[in-house]
Amino acid sequence: MGGTLFLDEIGDMPLTAQVKILRALQEGEIEAVGTEKTQKIDVRIISATNQSIEELIKENRFREDLYYRINVISIRIPPLKERAEDIRVTAKFLLRKITQRTGKRVVSFSDAVMHFFMHYDWPGNVRELENVIESAVHLTNTEMLELEDLPDHMQQSLYISKEVMGLKEIISRAEKQAIIHAIQKSNGDKIKAADLLGISKSSFYEKIKRYDLSQ
Repeated sequence: MGGTLFLDEIGDMPLTAQVKILRALQEGEIEAVGTEKTQKIDVRIISATNQSIEELIKENRFREDLYYRINVISIRIPPLKERAEDIRVTAKFLLRKITQRTGKRVVSFSDAVMHFFMHYDWPGNVRELENVIESAVHLTNTEMLELEDLPDHMQQSLYISKEVMGLKEIISRAEKQAIIHAIQKSNGDKIKAADLLGISKSSFYEKIKRYDLSQ
Protein backbone atom coordinates (compact mmCIF):
# COMPACT_ATOMS: atom_id res chain seq x y z
CA MET A 1 0.00 0.00 0.00
CA GLY A 2 1.52 3.31 -1.08
CA GLY A 3 0.49 6.93 -1.58
CA THR A 4 0.37 10.20 0.27
CA LEU A 5 -1.09 10.73 3.74
CA PHE A 6 -2.31 14.25 4.55
CA LEU A 7 -2.42 15.19 8.24
CA ASP A 8 -4.13 18.53 8.76
CA GLU A 9 -3.73 20.39 12.08
CA ILE A 10 -1.30 17.76 13.32
CA GLY A 11 -0.70 19.83 16.45
CA ASP A 12 -4.19 18.90 17.63
CA MET A 13 -3.56 15.16 17.28
CA PRO A 14 -4.00 13.25 20.60
CA LEU A 15 -0.88 11.55 21.99
CA THR A 16 -2.48 8.13 21.53
CA ALA A 17 -2.89 8.77 17.81
CA GLN A 18 0.67 10.12 17.61
CA VAL A 19 1.96 6.81 18.96
CA LYS A 20 0.09 4.88 16.27
CA ILE A 21 1.33 7.14 13.48
CA LEU A 22 4.92 6.86 14.72
CA ARG A 23 4.72 3.07 14.97
CA ALA A 24 3.29 2.81 11.46
CA LEU A 25 6.09 4.98 10.05
CA GLN A 26 8.82 3.12 11.90
CA GLU A 27 7.60 -0.39 11.13
CA GLY A 28 6.20 0.34 7.69
CA GLU A 29 2.98 -1.54 8.35
CA ILE A 30 -0.51 -1.05 9.70
CA GLU A 31 -3.24 -3.27 11.08
CA ALA A 32 -6.76 -2.63 9.81
CA VAL A 33 -9.49 -2.17 12.41
CA GLY A 34 -11.22 -5.47 13.17
CA THR A 35 -8.42 -7.71 11.86
CA GLU A 36 -5.16 -9.08 13.16
CA LYS A 37 -3.51 -9.09 9.76
CA THR A 38 -0.85 -6.48 9.08
CA GLN A 39 -0.42 -4.69 5.80
CA LYS A 40 2.80 -3.22 4.45
CA ILE A 41 2.72 0.52 3.66
CA ASP A 42 5.01 2.96 1.90
CA VAL A 43 3.54 6.43 2.28
CA ARG A 44 4.63 10.05 2.03
CA ILE A 45 3.49 12.27 4.91
CA ILE A 46 2.33 15.85 4.30
CA SER A 47 1.25 17.58 7.49
CA ALA A 48 0.09 21.08 8.42
CA THR A 49 -0.41 23.03 11.61
CA ASN A 50 -0.92 26.61 12.75
CA GLN A 51 0.80 25.91 16.07
CA SER A 52 4.44 25.80 17.17
CA ILE A 53 5.28 22.11 17.42
CA GLU A 54 8.43 23.00 19.38
CA GLU A 55 6.27 24.64 22.05
CA LEU A 56 3.92 21.64 22.10
CA ILE A 57 6.91 19.36 22.66
CA LYS A 58 8.01 21.48 25.65
CA GLU A 59 4.46 21.16 27.04
CA ASN A 60 4.55 17.34 26.51
CA ARG A 61 1.64 17.61 24.08
CA PHE A 62 3.54 16.36 21.03
CA ARG A 63 6.01 13.52 20.74
CA GLU A 64 9.51 14.70 19.94
CA ASP A 65 10.40 11.45 18.13
CA LEU A 66 7.38 11.83 15.82
CA TYR A 67 8.31 15.46 15.14
CA TYR A 68 11.79 14.55 13.96
CA ARG A 69 10.38 11.66 11.97
CA ILE A 70 8.07 13.87 9.89
CA ASN A 71 10.00 17.15 9.93
CA VAL A 72 12.11 16.50 6.81
CA ILE A 73 11.22 19.60 4.78
CA SER A 74 9.48 22.55 6.45
CA ILE A 75 7.60 25.23 4.53
CA ARG A 76 6.31 28.29 6.36
CA ILE A 77 3.28 29.90 4.76
CA PRO A 78 2.77 33.46 6.05
CA PRO A 79 -0.71 34.36 7.33
CA LEU A 80 -3.09 35.86 4.79
CA LYS A 81 -2.76 39.37 6.22
CA GLU A 82 0.96 39.31 5.37
CA ARG A 83 0.36 38.45 1.71
CA ALA A 84 -2.39 40.79 0.60
CA GLU A 85 -1.30 40.29 -3.00
CA ASP A 86 -2.69 36.73 -2.80
CA ILE A 87 -6.13 37.73 -1.52
CA ARG A 88 -7.62 38.75 -4.87
CA VAL A 89 -6.58 35.54 -6.66
CA THR A 90 -7.51 33.34 -3.68
CA ALA A 91 -10.93 34.99 -3.31
CA LYS A 92 -11.74 34.48 -7.00
CA PHE A 93 -10.65 30.84 -6.83
CA LEU A 94 -12.78 30.21 -3.74
CA LEU A 95 -15.78 31.96 -5.29
CA ARG A 96 -15.57 29.73 -8.36
CA LYS A 97 -15.22 26.62 -6.19
CA ILE A 98 -18.17 27.56 -3.97
CA THR A 99 -20.51 28.50 -6.83
CA GLN A 100 -19.71 25.26 -8.64
CA ARG A 101 -20.58 23.34 -5.49
CA THR A 102 -23.75 25.27 -4.67
CA GLY A 103 -24.95 25.84 -8.22
CA LYS A 104 -25.66 29.51 -7.48
CA ARG A 105 -24.57 32.02 -10.13
CA VAL A 106 -22.34 34.62 -8.51
CA VAL A 107 -19.52 35.78 -10.74
CA SER A 108 -17.59 38.53 -8.99
CA PHE A 109 -17.00 40.91 -6.06
CA SER A 110 -17.73 44.61 -5.98
CA ASP A 111 -14.70 46.88 -5.73
CA ALA A 112 -15.76 47.82 -2.19
CA VAL A 113 -15.83 44.18 -1.09
CA MET A 114 -12.42 43.47 -2.59
CA HIS A 115 -10.98 46.60 -0.96
CA PHE A 116 -12.35 45.46 2.38
CA PHE A 117 -10.88 41.97 1.86
CA MET A 118 -7.47 43.48 1.08
CA HIS A 119 -7.44 45.51 4.33
CA TYR A 120 -9.04 43.02 6.73
CA ASP A 121 -6.71 41.14 9.13
CA TRP A 122 -8.11 37.62 8.44
CA PRO A 123 -7.31 36.04 11.83
CA GLY A 124 -8.77 32.79 10.49
CA ASN A 125 -6.67 32.95 7.33
CA VAL A 126 -7.89 31.21 4.15
CA ARG A 127 -10.53 29.19 5.98
CA GLU A 128 -12.15 32.38 7.25
CA LEU A 129 -12.02 33.88 3.76
CA GLU A 130 -13.72 30.79 2.34
CA ASN A 131 -16.42 30.81 5.03
CA VAL A 132 -17.11 34.52 4.48
CA ILE A 133 -17.44 34.07 0.72
CA GLU A 134 -19.68 31.02 1.11
CA SER A 135 -21.95 32.89 3.54
CA ALA A 136 -22.14 35.88 1.18
CA VAL A 137 -22.95 33.64 -1.79
CA HIS A 138 -25.93 32.21 0.09
CA LEU A 139 -27.11 35.67 1.18
CA THR A 140 -26.82 37.61 -2.06
CA ASN A 141 -29.60 38.02 -4.61
CA THR A 142 -27.31 39.32 -7.34
CA GLU A 143 -24.43 38.03 -9.43
CA MET A 144 -21.95 40.31 -7.63
CA LEU A 145 -21.15 40.18 -3.94
CA GLU A 146 -21.67 43.53 -2.19
CA LEU A 147 -20.68 44.76 1.27
CA GLU A 148 -24.18 44.16 2.60
CA ASP A 149 -23.86 40.46 1.70
CA LEU A 150 -20.99 39.92 4.14
CA PRO A 151 -21.89 37.99 7.33
CA ASP A 152 -22.95 39.82 10.48
CA HIS A 153 -19.73 39.15 12.41
CA MET A 154 -17.80 41.23 9.85
CA GLN A 155 -20.12 44.21 9.87
CA GLN A 156 -18.45 45.75 12.95
CA SER A 157 -15.08 45.71 11.18
CA LEU A 158 -16.78 47.10 8.10
CA TYR A 159 -18.34 49.92 10.14
CA ILE A 160 -14.97 50.84 11.63
CA SER A 161 -13.39 50.86 8.17
CA LYS A 162 -16.03 53.27 6.96
CA GLU A 163 -15.60 55.52 10.01
CA VAL A 164 -11.88 56.02 9.41
CA MET A 165 -12.35 56.57 5.68
CA GLY A 166 -12.24 60.19 4.52
CA LEU A 167 -15.40 61.80 3.14
CA LYS A 168 -13.79 62.27 -0.27
CA GLU A 169 -12.95 58.56 -0.51
CA ILE A 170 -16.44 57.55 0.56
CA ILE A 171 -17.99 59.76 -2.15
CA SER A 172 -15.56 58.50 -4.79
CA ARG A 173 -16.30 54.86 -4.02
CA ALA A 174 -20.04 55.44 -4.04
CA GLU A 175 -19.79 57.28 -7.38
CA LYS A 176 -17.65 54.55 -8.93
CA GLN A 177 -20.05 51.84 -7.76
CA ALA A 178 -23.01 53.79 -9.16
CA ILE A 179 -21.31 54.05 -12.56
CA ILE A 180 -20.52 50.33 -12.61
CA HIS A 181 -24.12 49.51 -11.70
CA ALA A 182 -25.48 51.86 -14.40
CA ILE A 183 -23.26 50.29 -17.06
CA GLN A 184 -24.39 46.80 -16.04
CA LYS A 185 -28.05 47.84 -16.00
CA SER A 186 -27.77 49.36 -19.50
CA ASN A 187 -25.95 46.27 -20.85
CA GLY A 188 -22.80 48.25 -21.62
CA ASP A 189 -24.53 51.13 -23.39
CA LYS A 190 -22.62 54.08 -21.92
CA ILE A 191 -24.96 56.76 -23.34
CA LYS A 192 -27.91 55.02 -21.73
CA ALA A 193 -25.91 54.62 -18.51
CA ALA A 194 -25.21 58.38 -18.47
CA ASP A 195 -28.96 59.01 -18.87
CA LEU A 196 -29.71 56.67 -15.97
CA LEU A 197 -27.35 58.68 -13.78
CA GLY A 198 -28.71 62.00 -15.01
CA ILE A 199 -25.35 63.37 -16.16
CA SER A 200 -24.00 64.51 -19.53
CA LYS A 201 -22.17 62.17 -21.86
CA SER A 202 -18.92 64.15 -21.55
CA SER A 203 -19.10 64.12 -17.75
CA PHE A 204 -19.82 60.38 -17.80
CA TYR A 205 -16.79 59.63 -19.99
CA GLU A 206 -14.63 61.82 -17.77
CA LYS A 207 -15.64 59.77 -14.74
CA ILE A 208 -15.10 56.53 -16.70
CA LYS A 209 -11.52 57.63 -17.34
CA ARG A 210 -10.99 58.80 -13.75
CA TYR A 211 -12.04 55.43 -12.31
CA ASP A 212 -10.33 53.39 -15.05
CA LEU A 213 -13.60 51.77 -16.20
CA SER A 214 -13.00 52.08 -19.93
CA GLN A 215 -12.81 48.31 -20.54
